[in-house]
Amino acid sequence: MIQLKTYSNTELSKRHRRKLFLRKVTAAVFPERCPYCNKVITPALACCIDCFENFPEITYERMAFGGYPAVSPFAYIEPYDKAIKSFKFYDNLQSAPQFAEVMAEAVKKSYSHEDFDIITFVPLHPNRLRERGFNQSYILAKELSELLLIPCDELLIKTKDNPPQHKTEAKDRKKNVSGVYKAVSKDKLQNKRILLVDDIITSGHTLGECARVLVENGATRVCCVTFATAVVKTT
Repeated sequence: MIQLKTYSNTELSKRHRRKLFLRKVTAAVFPERCPYCNKVITPALACCIDCFENFPEITYERMAFGGYPAVSPFAYIEPYDKAIKSFKFYDNLQSAPQFAEVMAEAVKKSYSHEDFDIITFVPLHPNRLRERGFNQSYILAKELSELLLIPCDELLIKTKDNPPQHKTEAKDRKKNVSGVYKAVSKDKLQNKRILLVDDIITSGHTLGECARVLVENGATRVCCVTFATAVVKTT
């Protein structure tokens, strides 16, 4: 289980300012780069100006399986698909704060009427966590916590090392995630409004199953945010 400390809003704000300062200092030796085109950029920016000007004007809103709202700043298309793959599979962790900034803006825009108590994330099975070395959803959730001034906590664990959803046929995806998640503690969930974080939403079954478990164990509201959402291809 990931060990997390709960911070006050003031502490979260201070941590974010310290991280921004460290990013600027580190950039003197290791320049920060735009996660979408790899250009060197001014430290602590979310991306280069050219890529920013090409950002979509809309925020992508949909429902995870079971009727839980999900919002994403980007569709899972170039250059955003390559950017999240580089983060997830090639350890490009420098992009995490940059991704979190655009995700935070999507949350503020689509969930302006919500008042979340906790941010949590889709967990990895321990076997997968050892193999990858980090949980990308946890990293994004921590960054969002500091930006949105909402405490982050581990509320779910994964009890079964099921095949990845992207390697599972669409018709089997609901069954593939059924019963693989468990609440860490019912006490933490009672009457809580939760923002659930993942990197990508495709069919929506993973987020939907996680949200279902949270609600069944006491949460009153679950909304989801991801970096990107899969789009239906048309001919």
